[in-house]
Amino acid sequence: SMDDSLNNKVLCTSKANRNKGNKTPYEYLNGASASPQWHEYKIRIETHKAFRQAKRNRLLRVDFDEKAEQEFRERNLNDTRYIARFLQEFLKLNLQFAPSENKIKVQTRNGAVTSFLRAHWGLLKVRADGDLHHALDAAVVACTTQGFVKRVSDYSRRKELWASDKKAGDSTRNLEIIDTDTGEIVATNYQKKDGRDFPLPWADFRLDVKDALDEVFVSRAPTRKATGGVHDEKIRSTKRMTGEKPVTTSKTKLQDLSLASIENIPEKETRNANLYEALKKRILTGGKEPFAKPFYLGKNGEESDDAFGRLIKGVKLERTTKTGVLVRGGLADNGEMLRVDVFTKAGRFYLVPIYLADRVSGVLPNKAIKQATLEQDWPEMDETYQFAFSLCNNDLILISDKDGDDGAFLRGYFKGAHRGTGAINIEGHDRSWKKEGIGVQRLAAFKKLQVDVLGNVFEVKQEPRHGLAESAD
Repeated sequence: SMDDSLNNKVLCTSKANRNKGNKTPYEYLNGASASPQWHEYKIRIETHKAFRQAKRNRLLRVDFDEKAEQEFRERNLNDTRYIARFLQEFLKLNLQFAPSENKIKVQTRNGAVTSFLRAHWGLLKVRADGDLHHALDAAVVACTTQGFVKRVSDYSRRKELWASDKKAGDSTRNLEIIDTDTGEIVATNYQKKDGRDFPLPWADFRLDVKDALDEVFVSRAPTRKATGGVHDEKIRSTKRMTGEKPVTTSKTKLQDLSLASIENIPEKETRNANLYEALKKRILTGGKEPFAKPFYLGKNGEESDDAFGRLIKGVKLERTTKTGVLVRGGLADNGEMLRVDVFTKAGRFYLVPIYLADRVSGVLPNKAIKQATLEQDWPEMDETYQFAFSLCNNDLILISDKDGDDGAFLRGYFKGAHRGTGAINIEGHDRSWKKEGIGVQRLAAFKKLQVDVLGNVFEVKQEPRHGLAESAD
């Protein structure tokens, strides 16, 4: 439905969520056939006093086709228009303007007009280059005077007149058309007048816009929320978690298998050798979707062409597991990482990951990530280590891999850490670039910065370590 709000969510088991997939409840519960499941579900929703009517309507929706999806998008556009009108009135009522002859103190601009002028002024908008296209739009809007709006309107009217009155197949294409609103003669060479009709706001406008964009720093608010999944929905078996290389197992659908993944089938050289070879053969010979048709394993250990064999829907795969959350006798991967606490010792940096599960347990972790090592063997941050700062998603940082003037400084927003390697990810302030897998232990410089809403940047000199119930502001 493209609606990710809480008003469009329900709590359900992971199995039901997987089975439902991208279907509506009506489709999933076979409402078209008036199934008992749909009837029971419908009564439960209709009588649920805690649900608002809007949520009931969503949960009981019978269809959601392309037309409904388009309606949803149009509602979003209408919401945007409403916000623009509200903000316009808010500014009118709350800003004190200097005396002027201009009676319209707060003006809005149609997106089509600004897009038209941006193109005629030679300003290219490339969304893939990052978020600075919003600043580019702001510059165009600021320079779109009422006079330019009238010019665009007149131009569009002349274009429509020319298109409707020109004679098909006329080789001269030199007609003179009268604009009945203004009495103006509109020539067919109206397209050649673009430069005169829409001049640049000033001579060096394009260069000045480029220089201004180079000075923009996009301010982002750090994500300090403490909500989300405590652990991953897939719970892995811990029966084989013994020895120096503990492994967990979980069942995987055949459709998700590959040549690489079947190498993790337990005992593939002994007890499961026949299954391993049969699956490998199907993957190699089955084309792009090798498991589109059912897979049966015969009594002779080879794939069977009929249903007399054993139907295989999924297989167990092993995975070396260094950490996780114990759930109902199994182990699940950690859920949301709340923050990373950074420590220093002897010129090196160490990362202590803190998860939502830690907040639930109430125990503040104190072990730093060590690459390719079990969590129980990670180094403990004792009194010989010094706490530096905490990092949440979208905290601004500055790093360098070399000392002195030769150091290559990189400034961007923190985008998470990898608990298996201790490396971090960093993204440019305007999202025009992203670097992943940056090792931090041997960095020459690793600093936390703070940016205000106007893009002014300051270094965080000193920060206390917060507990699990506190904010890391």
